[in-house]
Amino acid sequence: MERTTATFCTQCGARLEPGARFCHNCGATVGTLPSPAPVAPEAVMDSAPAAVTTPMAPPAPVVGQSWPDWQPAETPLGTGNYATFGERFVAIIIDWIILAVAWWVIGIVLAIIVYMAGGSTDATDLAVGTIVALTAFVSHWLYFALQESSERQATVGKRAMKIVVTDEHGRRLSFARATGRSFARLLSGVFFYLGYILAAFT
Repeated sequence: MERTTATFCTQCGARLEPGARFCHNCGATVGTLPSPAPVAPEAVMDSAPAAVTTPMAPPAPVVGQSWPDWQPAETPLGTGNYATFGERFVAIIIDWIILAVAWWVIGIVLAIIVYMAGGSTDATDLAVGTIVALTAFVSHWLYFALQESSERQATVGKRAMKIVVTDEHGRRLSFARATGRSFARLLSGVFFYLGYILAAFT
């Protein structure tokens, strides 16, 4: 290992002459310092290293988690406010008045036709009675069934009383189901309106 002579005295700090073995100021022996170790040259890279990207792993599947099947929301059975007997009674009175006026107009038209045809006979009376009965039946059926199965879900009388007709889930009735209600109403009338009397207590 190469050694170099110290430039200054290590004892008093005086400047030393080149090659001196003793300090001319304090007489101390001049020591030697080891030469620094050679520094290895740094390697020069020709180009910058390419960036390396690590692909991301796909997310792990969630075990034990399942989504329930979608189900349409339904109105629970028995929700909503039911119309009182008084409200239903007023509604049916309004509907009956409308039907009665329609039947009266039809009766007047038929009477005029019979009069112009030559007067009343047993045959014409039977024909007029049959026509009136069929007209009353069909008009009653369609009046209630068509309106209660429509978008408004109510007859004129029920709309006046803010009443709508629905099934047990709050949905609009089909025409077939509204027809069944209309026929049940007619049967109630045949049996002395027993259904209307029971409605007052249920």
